[in-house]
Amino acid sequence: KAGDEVDVVLLGNKCDKESERVVPKQKGEKLAWEHGIPFFETSAKDNVNIEDAFSILTKEILEKKSCVLYDLDVVALNESKKRTCCAF
Repeated sequence: KAGDEVDVVLLGNKCDKESERVVPKQKGEKLAWEHGIPFFETSAKDNVNIEDAFSILTKEILEKKSCVLYDLDVVALNESKKRTCCAF
């Protein structure tokens, strides 16, 4: 329910519990590919892909933020505006 401006990473959690797997890795990869987002299988217990997932997400946020700086509206200072009684 987030807007398009939100960066997303898909995580398959608890990859250390292979015997309890519910979703195949290929299904996660396919879903991520369909939505154009990164996919990681992770395990906080075994420290698998945790840092990589946060690094990729951080990189995407920073890249987007630096692009926003170039997309600012520019106001021409030499334009004169007519002032009316109701608008400033």
